[in-house]
Amino acid sequence: MKKREAMVWSLSQRFKDCKLLTPPLLGYDRQRDAAGNYIKYAPLKVNESEANIVRFIHVDEDEVA
Repeated sequence: MKKREAMVWSLSQRFKDCKLLTPPLLGYDRQRDAAGNYIKYAPLKVNESEANIVRFIHVDEDEVA
């Protein structure tokens, strides 16, 4: 199997199994159900300890001065 075919097959399987292809977002948590699976359309919740890091990265230089 060629590399391209393997990647296309892998993507097809992930979509078929409803698995996300994105890494976890820094500053947010995804909700899980009682079985530990992610809830598909649940809103993201802010993770304050990580959100502070994101705010620090994106602070405007004018706000610091």
